[in-house]
Amino acid sequence: MDEHPAAFEGIKKALTSSPFLCYPVYDGKAQFVIQTNASRTAIGAILNQENGKNQWVIAYNSCILTDAETQYSTMERECLTIVYGFRMYHHYIYGQNVIVRTDHKPLERLKDK
Repeated sequence: MDEHPAAFEGIKKALTSSPFLCYPVYDGKAQFVIQTNASRTAIGAILNQENGKNQWVIAYNSCILTDAETQYSTMERECLTIVYGFRMYHHYIYGQNVIVRTDHKPLERLKDK
């Protein structure tokens, strides 16, 4: 059982060390991207930037849902995740164009309305 905590710590270190986390670039060429995902019990968002084929991670965030939030519909949880992402990354993306990527297909229809 001792290998599990050590493996978990290794994964945490790998995900939070260079080159996995980078500073944002404000050159007008790199595009901010928020990727979101929700489950029944938690939500998460990743802030990326991309320039052509190059992509780099700026930040990861997640949280466990409250008892009330776990009762939300799938679409409501996915929307909550987008709002969460914008709140978490406001200081990075304020005044910038942002692409939102989600795996929830019904949400993609909202962009057309």
